[in-house]
This record gives sequence, structure tokens and C-alpha cells, in this order.
Amino acid sequence: AVLCTHGDIAAELLDELAPELSAKARYKLRLLKGEVWVDTASGLAVHQAGQWVKSPSVFVKSVKFVQDFAIRDGYQVPTSTSFTTQTRFWGVAEMSVEYTDIRWDADAAASQSQN
Repeated sequence: AVLCTHGDIAAELLDELAPELSAKARYKLRLLKGEVWVDTASGLAVHQAGQWVKSPSVFVKSVKFVQDFAIRDGYQVPTSTSFTTQTRFWGVAEMSVEYTDIRWDADAAASQSQN
């Protein structure tokens, strides 16, 4: 896996991997500060962690997140997601989601990739 945390390196990597992104999409990507681990064989992200740069509300101090993925049959499949939110009045709020028993129809996936 490749670890990318420095902003300039991440911007260069983004230019190489997704040159078709609009300026608005690029700006939205910079609203997160953290790290991404990329599988070198597939080029897919296997781990993302960090925090939101801007608070979504005056009641929220910070939002931190961690997302993990597995690669199955060449697809990025989520395995877990967790958020920790520090609020101004109510303290810490945490949410964790574990994804299990993920299945898909191989025929449907093949037909969508051909379109």
C-alpha cells in the first residue's frame, strides 16, 4: 500500500489518477485532511482516515473518520466505517458500521462494466 499525507503530493497524485475531475470536485476533495492507503496492484484505496477541515455546524468542533476497504474481484468493497464527532455542548458522539456478508450478482456487475 502507498501512504499519501502531504497536500502537494496528494494533489499531484490526484492529477495523475483523475485528470477529468472538475475544479469544484477538486475543491471538495481538499475539504478533508488525512491519509489514504492505496493498493499498488489495483490502484484502489484500502484505508482512509482523517478529519473534516471545515465544521459542518457551529455546534460541531470536529469530525474524524476512518474507512477501511477490501478488494474483491477487482472491486473496492467497504469493510468498516467510523465517525467521531466532538460537539460543543453534548460531548463526543461516535458511530461505527461494520459491513458483513456483502454479495453481488456477478452477471449484473459484468453487464454494467461493459456499458
